[in-house]
Amino acid sequence: MHEGRQDIDPLLLESYWIPDTESNGRIRYILVNNSGTTIREFKLCLTSTLRFEATVTAVGCRIGTVDGSYQEFHPESLIGLCHKEAWAFELTQLLFKPAHANDGALSAFVLCQTGEIVPVVVAPLHHAEDGKILSELSTQTSASSSLPGVIPWPNTVLLKAGSGRIPDSLIPIDSANIRLIKQACIAGETHQLLFPDDSPIIRHEGSGIRMSQLPKEMKPEGYELHFDDQSVIIMAGDDAGVFYALISLLQLVRAARLSGERFQWPAPGSRIKDRPGFSWRGAHLDVARRFYPDSEVRFFLAIMSWYKLNCFHWHLTDDEGWRIEIGAYPELTEIGSFRGLGKAISPQLGDSAAGSHGFYSKSAVSNIVRFAAERHIEIMPEIDMPGHATAALRSLPWLVDPGESRNSYLSIQGFYNNALNPAVAETSVFVNKVVDEIVEQFPGPVVHIGGDEVPQSAWHESPLAIEKTSGSGLTRTTQLQNGFTRQVQQRLALQGKITGLWDDGVVDGLAADNVLVFVWRDARLVSGLLQRGFDIVMTPAQACYLDIARTSDWIEPGASWVPAYDETSAYRFDVREGLSVDDSKLLGMQSCLWSEYVATKEVLNRLLFPRLLAIAESAWTETDNKSLAGFNARIQAVEGVRLHPEFI
Repeated sequence: MHEGRQDIDPLLLESYWIPDTESNGRIRYILVNNSGTTIREFKLCLTSTLRFEATVTAVGCRIGTVDGSYQEFHPESLIGLCHKEAWAFELTQLLFKPAHANDGALSAFVLCQTGEIVPVVVAPLHHAEDGKILSELSTQTSASSSLPGVIPWPNTVLLKAGSGRIPDSLIPIDSANIRLIKQACIAGETHQLLFPDDSPIIRHEGSGIRMSQLPKEMKPEGYELHFDDQSVIIMAGDDAGVFYALISLLQLVRAARLSGERFQWPAPGSRIKDRPGFSWRGAHLDVARRFYPDSEVRFFLAIMSWYKLNCFHWHLTDDEGWRIEIGAYPELTEIGSFRGLGKAISPQLGDSAAGSHGFYSKSAVSNIVRFAAERHIEIMPEIDMPGHATAALRSLPWLVDPGESRNSYLSIQGFYNNALNPAVAETSVFVNKVVDEIVEQFPGPVVHIGGDEVPQSAWHESPLAIEKTSGSGLTRTTQLQNGFTRQVQQRLALQGKITGLWDDGVVDGLAADNVLVFVWRDARLVSGLLQRGFDIVMTPAQACYLDIARTSDWIEPGASWVPAYDETSAYRFDVREGLSVDDSKLLGMQSCLWSEYVATKEVLNRLLFPRLLAIAESAWTETDNKSLAGFNARIQAVEGVRLHPEFI
């Protein structure tokens, strides 16, 4: 309990990383009591992505529960913490070297023996060698140039000398052209959603540039724009082509409005002929580790459509949360979508003791799917299995082998026993029902089942797994995961669906038919997978994971398990570089935003922009047509004026 005045100030938790030459160093936590009260009989609870080995040495504390990013520490010989006193303790055998201030504690609170919860303010992680915590983050500087402000850059641009008059608005002139009118309405709504302070560009009456549309045979999603003094002609073979033509026109007008000297409206006689380099131009969003409400998902989809990205990878389940309604198992959202002290899932990744929650109902999913389809985006849902299944297993404990120790193996993210056990008879029933409901909700061609990061020692101590398999050790895990993945793939194939897998989920004996592999660990894996006949989407962490920090600066937000990279590195990444085999089955590329470090809208914007734009341009624009200098100039159109409202 704490004694004294009731209107206490928060406690303060400071932390220091102390490097050494022989290990990952040690971390020192200091809990300072400035509250004017005495805190008695308590433990410190915090969340942090910085974890430690099982052989950790703790000085000044006793380690309690560790559950994913949630960690508990008990004072070793301290009964109470008086006003202005501090309690310090140290941990060694860290799993990785901290590289950024957000590698320390993300949130904290004190839990008293009486059950009372006292909030704690968390300071950024200090680097003990230089003492630096905060510094100004570098801002993007770009060369100026006079050119159309379009992202991604079109594949053929024929500009006449000079610049046309910046139009007040764009007006479809053929009210009987249903294709043009419908796509113009959706494109205009997208512009207004992203830029609510802008005056509308697409209008249906008044003065401005008159738009007409003619059908033309061309590749899917392709379009042409022909500019005259008072009009522009759109040529396209499908609705997506018309939509992307309109998006290009909206970008042209908006950029020219921002800076007519730098971003010109094409002069009469100019032409743009454009089509995507890849059919798969994706963006991934992890909503399991942090929940994004429906409106924010739609906003993310609008951003995608503005940059001509057409595949939304919706990461809906993970250890930290189950985010989609499944009628057969209401417990998945009644239990698995909640985190907090005393809940089945502990507070995680910046949660307070009260935790967090959220999931998408079937009606919400239906609305989001429709919103995406209007903008020519297919949604690929991901239900991660058999690993990353803590939320499912704690919601449905009867999926666990009762004879297996609760702590028989540990995942890389710090969760014990986090993989669905294929040897448990109910597992296949559960998986089939979930897959069937997912197929019903998502009309797109691909359902992603994860398959990644299954611990090598998974199910080794499960009596049911031992009975079912003929081998032992690594062979047992391999046998069970191989059979599990093939069965799910076959069920999806029977329903006309392609199975999406991370590259480490490609098991022995898996046929390449109806499988799409997402290469995330290393781009050099692609050649071997192509030789085996798999369709491939490139998303290597070294150039496409947007949760990775942009720079190596201590204050820079983001992860550091691969080296930091900025928009220049993302732009220069060539998915075909080094390939020595036929790349016809290389469908495209996508960005991935994992949400462990997305604490605020400022962090989100810094992680997303402008690297998302660099990846979008690489997915659309052929390598020979790309220009880093041109890209740096054009991103001024979005970096100069923030396009995103409060997203988090």
